[in-house]
Amino acid sequence: MKKSILLISFAFLAFSCQKPPTGFVPEENAGEACRIMFWNAENLFDCRNDSLTQDEEFLPNGVRSWTLARYKQKINNMYKVFIAAGDWNPPDLIGLCEIENKSVLYDLVKNSPFSYYNYRFIHYDSPDRRGIDVALLYNPSTIVVLSDTAITVSLSAETSSVTRDILFARVKIITGDTLSVFINHWPSKYGGAGITEDLRESVANTLSKNINKLLDKNPYEKIIIMGDFNDPPESSSLAILANKKYPTASNESQTLVNLAKDYTDPIPGSYKFDGTWQLIDQILVSNNLVTNRGATCLKPNSFRVFAPPFLLERDEKYGGSKPFRTYTGFIYHGGFSDHLPIILDLFAGQ
Repeated sequence: MKKSILLISFAFLAFSCQKPPTGFVPEENAGEACRIMFWNAENLFDCRNDSLTQDEEFLPNGVRSWTLARYKQKINNMYKVFIAAGDWNPPDLIGLCEIENKSVLYDLVKNSPFSYYNYRFIHYDSPDRRGIDVALLYNPSTIVVLSDTAITVSLSAETSSVTRDILFARVKIITGDTLSVFINHWPSKYGGAGITEDLRESVANTLSKNINKLLDKNPYEKIIIMGDFNDPPESSSLAILANKKYPTASNESQTLVNLAKDYTDPIPGSYKFDGTWQLIDQILVSNNLVTNRGATCLKPNSFRVFAPPFLLERDEKYGGSKPFRTYTGFIYHGGFSDHLPIILDLFAGQ
């Protein structure tokens, strides 16, 4: 095991720091206090078999022919996205999903050009059958992690399904404010949207209970919820969070604002299915970040889909563009991900 890790780590020394691809336009990030990004990385697997999970398709002899060279290219592509998302200054907090294990995160932050930035990561193994988890990368020069844990999700009693844990972290940012951050990857619609709706509502209820516990301790807690929810903002599962008033010990109740709800853009979604863009990757925040009270606040258009030209390709079947993905079916495509990243900027309050 140790020998394999050393061989892979040594192989990464061949990486060279590359600039973003041609067509990249730097992000305007002057003045923000904290840049937050979330991205479904589309199956960041290593090349080793884990006997405890169903990862066989992502092996050199698997159906996807997932080789060390392809793995290295995937890591390098992720690095390019991180630096492009902040004009050579990667986002302070980067939430990820579809991450296999700590090993791939270690290769990302230590054995690739991204190591220049000295990022650290938070990760817990979850019970997902394929072995994919969520994770949080952070810049220790701008972010102090106060605590972190994995929140286990209990799905409905009628199903034997399991799903990813929710990752929770309390962090302090440069304004002095503390943020409570939840990273999510909710159950997919595989098998049918109606059939799987209860599964996503179960996750929403688990998250809602944990938000209640948080606000019982501090009614003014600033909350960031991000993830791939596999549901649009107007869905019943997201409504469990966004339509609820959370009672607090003060006279005011907290609410959650889904920043993706009224989002419009030339690229109106983060994921394209059967020719239609869908915004299933979203960020929700507590209303005290929206009202511009305190050391940290939002400004108009603080939330957006990050869609530079190099993350897109022409959609030959339906027209327009689509994410430049790693695989099309089981055919290696060499791109970045089937999802586009989303970004949120926080600013110092007045």
